[in-house]
Amino acid sequence: MQDARSGREAIMTKRIAFAACVAGTVWANGIIIPRPPPPGSPTAQPAAVRDVALKVDIRDQVAHTAVREVFVNPNAFPLEGTFVLPIPSDVQISEFSFFIDGKEVQGEILSREDAQKYYRDIVARMIDPALMEYMDKGLVRVRMFPIPARGEAKVRFAYSQILRSEAEQLAYYYPFGTNKFSSAPLDQAVIDIAIRSSVPLRAIYSPRYEVDVARRGETEARVSLERRDFLPAEDFVLYIGRTEADFGVASIAHRTGSEDGYVLLVVSPKQEFGPAEIQPKDIVFVLDTSGSMAADRKLEQAKEALCFCVRALSPHDRFNLVVFSTAARQLAPQLLGAGGGAEKDALEFIGGLAPVGGTNIDEALGMALRMRPEECDRPFMVVFLTDGQPTIGVTDPAAIVENVAKSRPASLRLFAFGVGDDVNTVLLDRLAGDNGGTRQYVRPKENLEARVSAFYQQIARPVLSQVAISFSKGGVYDLYPPKITDIFYGSQV
Repeated sequence: MQDARSGREAIMTKRIAFAACVAGTVWANGIIIPRPPPPGSPTAQPAAVRDVALKVDIRDQVAHTAVREVFVNPNAFPLEGTFVLPIPSDVQISEFSFFIDGKEVQGEILSREDAQKYYRDIVARMIDPALMEYMDKGLVRVRMFPIPARGEAKVRFAYSQILRSEAEQLAYYYPFGTNKFSSAPLDQAVIDIAIRSSVPLRAIYSPRYEVDVARRGETEARVSLERRDFLPAEDFVLYIGRTEADFGVASIAHRTGSEDGYVLLVVSPKQEFGPAEIQPKDIVFVLDTSGSMAADRKLEQAKEALCFCVRALSPHDRFNLVVFSTAARQLAPQLLGAGGGAEKDALEFIGGLAPVGGTNIDEALGMALRMRPEECDRPFMVVFLTDGQPTIGVTDPAAIVENVAKSRPASLRLFAFGVGDDVNTVLLDRLAGDNGGTRQYVRPKENLEARVSAFYQQIARPVLSQVAISFSKGGVYDLYPPKITDIFYGSQV
């Protein structure tokens, strides 16, 4: 303990309060509770969390989380307060550091009873009754004075915990819930999660936040989330499916009172398939070669991307090329088998393309759809790339959509790429959305070749085709997506 000093210096003796025996499974962001100002003093705005960064390492069921938070004092005068960090019982703290104006805070451990007394005290003083939700948790507490005017305080802490496994699925939680006490949105929130498992990984998803999942073989993955100007309203939850089966299936059901509920179902294939397990496909590439494709090297990049797709065909695939400007023309009158000399002919065909003429979208799509054999159970895909509006032939977008609907085979998946700022996005959205595909838009100066090549790698290897989901009687409605046609290698539905 430090020697007794003057009143203000004594206040600057910092304490950390920690209670380890609490219930629950949640770790929350810290909160700064401002000290009530003396009578006549200006009203203080609460400190705001500016940045939050999580670095998480999950090995099988053991998760280690390192957190960095930056708080800022929005006031024109120093701010005194208490840093409060609610904690659960199933974690072990391995690091805690609090810095104000570059100086580290010292602390001591208090009992669980003292932690609960503190919660009751701040609620009784009506500082924020919403803190009652943390009454069953312990806390780390730092008394601090002052956070400089317009200054900042930094906290770093790390902890380990065991993740529960239920129905071949792990759940990792990090509540952003206490950020609702912040006076401003986060400037930046970053989550970086490395996953390593001794059991093959399947579905990895967050039901509340859109995350990027990069897989590294069957047993490793990296999950990331980055948001700016962000005020999170819900906890971050990540589900990690693990199973030896070829396909992993995970589900979450929710219902409130007597209202209709909902269920989220995720299907994910394994990450390593032999050549015999990959479904052969039929695919037609439809490329716009109108005069406008000459700008910004759009056609040259599209040709390079198309060459990549042709070289990446599987030996049992069938394919064809349709190019269009004022009129449409095709490489061959029917689908060609890959694995022979057809790829060489296709590459020579692509190399001779030049930008000229108008944009006859309807004729090109009709030509592509007629190539589908009537009796065939293979996936049938059309990859359609254009940079403009229909100007030749049928130019009414609604009529083009209707013509595709009349002639499309049941297994069609139409993927659309819009290049530049002049595309008819309504038309491409309808073409893709009505026909089991997706649409992407590439802005001027973006690398078209890289976007198309990355997309093709995702759809190149279907592992399950003609997928159908059936439900027992029970009043299921509002199914989204309404139809699932194929599941691809490396993807999940």
